[in-house]
Amino acid sequence: MANKNTELFADRLDVEPVSFRGCTQTELMMIGMLSLAWLPIAIVVGLLLGSFILGMGGGFMLAMGTLFLGSNYFRELKAGKPPGYHVQKMKIWAAERRWAAWVVKAKFIFLDGSLDIGRHTKQRRSER
Repeated sequence: MANKNTELFADRLDVEPVSFRGCTQTELMMIGMLSLAWLPIAIVVGLLLGSFILGMGGGFMLAMGTLFLGSNYFRELKAGKPPGYHVQKMKIWAAERRWAAWVVKAKFIFLDGSLDIGRHTKQRRSER
């Protein structure tokens, strides 16, 4: 019985721990960096409305909303899937759209047809 618990414990140590709403620290940092794009947009809108502080507050509110919605998306994407599935799914998504090579380091083969391991021409039987 103790051996079975030790094996389960070792499996849990191999993956990064969940820190917020089903996301790991790295995923949250990635979502957070992307959500900070709202800040300059909101500051410009705030300055147009005549209040810098309004733009800052609005930018941080939009960033928090993006963090919340992004963590929901990651949680649904990872539900019931093996570890690392969502990373591979995003790499495939980027490769299908032919993004820059530095974004997608893995090479994928996309085929529409079926693969065949047989010969394409009819072969004669050798007579013994």
